[in-house]
Amino acid sequence: MAVCKSTNEGTSWSRTFLSTDAGQVNSMQPQPGNNNVLLAGGFTMTSGSYTRYCKLYRSTDAGSSWNQVGASVLSASDEYVNAIAWDPNSANHVLVGSSRGVYASTDAGATWSVLTNTYSPYDIIADPGRSNCFYLGYYNGVYVTTNGGTSWTAMNTGLNTLDIRRLTLDPTNRRLFAGTYGDGIYRISVLTDVPGNEVPGTPPLQFALNQNYPNPFNPATTITFTVPESDVYQLAVYDMLGQVVAVLLDGRLEAGNHTVAFDGATLASGTYFCRLTGHAGTLVRTMALIR
Repeated sequence: MAVCKSTNEGTSWSRTFLSTDAGQVNSMQPQPGNNNVLLAGGFTMTSGSYTRYCKLYRSTDAGSSWNQVGASVLSASDEYVNAIAWDPNSANHVLVGSSRGVYASTDAGATWSVLTNTYSPYDIIADPGRSNCFYLGYYNGVYVTTNGGTSWTAMNTGLNTLDIRRLTLDPTNRRLFAGTYGDGIYRISVLTDVPGNEVPGTPPLQFALNQNYPNPFNPATTITFTVPESDVYQLAVYDMLGQVVAVLLDGRLEAGNHTVAFDGATLASGTYFCRLTGHAGTLVRTMALIR
């Protein structure tokens, strides 16, 4: 069970073993705003056996070395990790979906607890527009949580089949897409059909930094965000070395949704970080400039 890493845009690769046992990595995700912390999960199989043993590993050095985590809750045989979803609004909060349940960590994957064994997700994704909001899909439909996974509500209206294999979210138009097993792709509005949206058609007023669009971009992109109250905010772009390459705004804003354009025409191709700072905290998004 291994992962491969490239530091030169894929020209060459190095291989790092997570486990010496044969196995498979099903999902690998970096912590939002910190590519040094990664989680990778799947399963291993002992020699001569087809029994799968659930495995989850964590790296704090950008994938150069790995340590197993969650062994106390992810140790069942014939279990395997399918999905990893970080909450972009709370960087240390992450959910893992396996063939036997949903697990949570609030310390960037160092320790884990069981949320529920009711669902066995094929996929889990976080909603960048709402804190503690995740969607999961499995063989019995699409479900949403707005409290970090404590409780889940079905979102199956309009689905002809409930066998959901993949989910993705359009953060700009606030639509959730569900890929089914053999019955096409469905979509639903997460403005009007998610519990807790008090005013249909209006995004919740909270401190949120959305993913820039387009991303990757060349050379311009648009950044949207929401601030919950009138206050002083700063929106800046940083390079991989942590150096400021652009300050897009620095001053008082009214509560509500805001849009800022960013032009990277003078910058080299690579990964950049957009950081929104205010009284409510700090949010970070990763952006990729490709020429």
